[in-house]
Amino acid sequence: MKKLLVLCMMFLGAVGLEAQNITGSWVTILEENGANVAVLFGFDDNSNSIMKTIFEIHDQDMGVINLELTVEGTYQVNGKKLKLNPDKKTAEVSIGDVEWTEQMKAKFKKNPDLEKSTRKILKDKFEEQKAAFVDELVSETDMTIVSVSSTDLVLKSEDDVMRFKRFNAN
Repeated sequence: MKKLLVLCMMFLGAVGLEAQNITGSWVTILEENGANVAVLFGFDDNSNSIMKTIFEIHDQDMGVINLELTVEGTYQVNGKKLKLNPDKKTAEVSIGDVEWTEQMKAKFKKNPDLEKSTRKILKDKFEEQKAAFVDELVSETDMTIVSVSSTDLVLKSEDDVMRFKRFNAN
């Protein structure tokens, strides 16, 4: 998992090569230990970037919980080499979509405030672990752009290759 997370961060900040333009929004979905990890990147023309990683957590008692980590950063391009510079101080964590189990839905129906407090507890727990996530995910990294088209982006770091699709964030 650590290698996967390092790869995700290595992509943070990548933007346009001379004739190859990768500005815009990109997404890939990876599977790690039976759970999905979505990695979304946004790149502008001013060397600014943003990365959002969404961890899909499956809990037998609670359901499917999406934990989100968002980090802003910058980049430098030299030929096909990308230097990614995420800013750890911008890291934010949040709880995204949640698909509660039927048991949890029944509890929330009896006590509507319980869902709000449950979400707060989850966010607080994730916030407590934010430093560990950031230390593992966020670091200055170099990658290579293997190929880019209007719809696909392929990046490589050491022997690892990641394939992204362009998407419209609107």
